[in-house]
Amino acid sequence: MLILLADDEKYVRLGLQSMIEELYPEQHQYIHARNGREIIGTMQENKPDVAFLDIKMPFMDGLEALRICKEISPDTLWIILSGYENFEYARQALSMSAFEYLVKPIDIDTVSSLFARICDSRSGRREERNKSFVHDITRTFNMAAQLPKEDVEFLPANSSDYILYQFYMDFPEPETLKAVNQKLIGSLESFCRENSIIVDYCIFFNQDGCLCLVCDTPDASRLTHFIYTQSSAHADDSFSVFFGNDKRIQNIYAISRRIHQFAPIRLLYNCQNPVYYKNIDALPFLETMLKFSEKILEMYNLLLTDNWMIYQQEHKELAQNREYRSLYAQIDTSILENHIRRLFQTAMPCRSYEQFLTALDLNTANRTNLSNVFADSSLEKVKQYVRQNYASDLSINSVSALFHVSPTYFSRVFHEKTGQKYIDFVTEVRIAAATKLLSDNPDANIRQTAEMVGFSSARYFSKLFQKYTGMLPSEYGSRTTTEETAPPSPNPH
Repeated sequence: MLILLADDEKYVRLGLQSMIEELYPEQHQYIHARNGREIIGTMQENKPDVAFLDIKMPFMDGLEALRICKEISPDTLWIILSGYENFEYARQALSMSAFEYLVKPIDIDTVSSLFARICDSRSGRREERNKSFVHDITRTFNMAAQLPKEDVEFLPANSSDYILYQFYMDFPEPETLKAVNQKLIGSLESFCRENSIIVDYCIFFNQDGCLCLVCDTPDASRLTHFIYTQSSAHADDSFSVFFGNDKRIQNIYAISRRIHQFAPIRLLYNCQNPVYYKNIDALPFLETMLKFSEKILEMYNLLLTDNWMIYQQEHKELAQNREYRSLYAQIDTSILENHIRRLFQTAMPCRSYEQFLTALDLNTANRTNLSNVFADSSLEKVKQYVRQNYASDLSINSVSALFHVSPTYFSRVFHEKTGQKYIDFVTEVRIAAATKLLSDNPDANIRQTAEMVGFSSARYFSKLFQKYTGMLPSEYGSRTTTEETAPPSPNPH
């Protein structure tokens, strides 16, 4: 925590700092102020988590400084200090929401008890604030995936130090993928919750089924290193991480989309150590590397969907492509070899382009194993589940886990076999349910209707409803009422 120590007596400030450091060594940072003017100047440059404030100081007393500083930094916890007991001072301080009023001199037991209560209070306040942050981030990403940019309300709206990490897990086995994701989510939550440098954080799966972490933090260096320790535990390049930062959430969303565009580069480029997204643009042969990576993933998807004829044609085109053959001498073939082994279930070496082509010339057993991944979970069962549970969590990640396939594979197969994105199908089902609810009850509350069909935002629901039906929910209900009460049309005969 950042702690402000404001007292005109130097030994009081240093004594307080010494006691806090003895109790919590190297856990906090400190700033000092000698009078009311310095307090205000300091508060304008820094927003401390906790402030110890003496009542009697030169130029401006502590209570007057408190009145001004509460507006500058409303989230700071204020501890009022006084050299003598004075009920009126205590009353005024507490009326301005001071956290505590202490009489000097202060001993270490008092400081220990105080900080225990401060930690409890900050934990509760942080948890409530972070819930709001999570809601805003997930709603923003969901809305941005569905609506034109000009119709999206990007939240949080304030400028801050935002950073995005986007994870790609290349584990074909659903159970392995699920276990790795669960372990990573737990580790990230623990790190972010226990480190005060992380102001707010949100862990979620985006519309592509990729695990994302968005944080508001002035310094992400320790978090980036922690993420590297998580990814480096997987030595076969199955775990890739990209990141980017910006002051505005709408730009963070744009970075997420940009990362997904060049994420296939992980097949050829080491991305275990988190890669800053702008550094990818500086890679030589980037365009060719991306096309080559995308071609390999496309062939993998062809096998998963049992398009063997097209797969063979793509394999022939790979053999004839001089551009890819030339690129092969410039890449780290060990990284590609790991991905080929894992995705195509072949242990053949890929040190040369000819070996690579041989590794992808699969036999019947390989094709059968890969194409039957989704055999036990038909798309009709998925659709039926969505229709019966439209008010529940229907994210790609949660539903793919129910049907024991990876989110990325689930999304691709659904799109390729139905011609429709999974999220669009879910939206259609939810809007259809909403139209029935509004038809049955034209006076229904729009917010409650939105929640009943699975939307957390009434505004987002209204925009989607208008997009799919051509009218707002309120207009739809009014139309239903008008149709029911209007007199029958005269018989033309």
